[in-house]
Amino acid sequence: MASALGGFAMGLVVGGLAAWGVYCTHNKGNTKFEGNSEKKRQIKGEIVVVVGSTNPCKADACKRAFERVYPDKKIIVVPVKATSGVSDQPMCDEETLKGATRRAEHAAEVYQKSNQLAPAHFSVGLEGGLNESYWKTLECHAWMCVRDLQTKKNSLARTASFSIPKKVEELIRNEGKELGEADDIVFKRKESKKGQGTVGILTNDLIPRAKYYEHAIILALVPFINPHLY
Repeated sequence: MASALGGFAMGLVVGGLAAWGVYCTHNKGNTKFEGNSEKKRQIKGEIVVVVGSTNPCKADACKRAFERVYPDKKIIVVPVKATSGVSDQPMCDEETLKGATRRAEHAAEVYQKSNQLAPAHFSVGLEGGLNESYWKTLECHAWMCVRDLQTKKNSLARTASFSIPKKVEELIRNEGKELGEADDIVFKRKESKKGQGTVGILTNDLIPRAKYYEHAIILALVPFINPHLY
């Protein structure tokens, strides 16, 4: 398995945080909520997880989340370039959710077309976005979509949200900057979206970006951990 994956396989590290999740399947673009009476699927040996991003922070979060859920398995994370089907800077909750879902589904498609690679078990889409708060200020959040590649079922979970600084918000609203670009300008960083991210900068690394994503990915895995309940 490992030799078949070659340079695609990545082993990375991280920590934890809180969020909420919802289980669903997608049929021709429509979201459908449903139950699942299947017994827990037994996976032997390695678990291959395809991540719809080449951002090391996102691959990092997926690696640690799956290692915590499946501690007795070897987790192989394969980052691939996947499209989100939404704008580069999603500006509402729904757009962000759609982006995560599309990334998970497209990542699976990209991987499956690579005939030299061994079959994968899950694909994951992570999409960060912004939404307007009750007070009309911008809040940052992210959606995670985990897709079981055997059952073709998606499960979604959202991170906690937090307010972004006024100067960052002004660059996004007035100049059309993406959040990562605005962060780099205001905080004089470079490629911060591939590292600690906005949440890491604002919490002084108490919650780095990868850690912020990790618990939401675990919550997205809940229906696959307990299929008899869903």
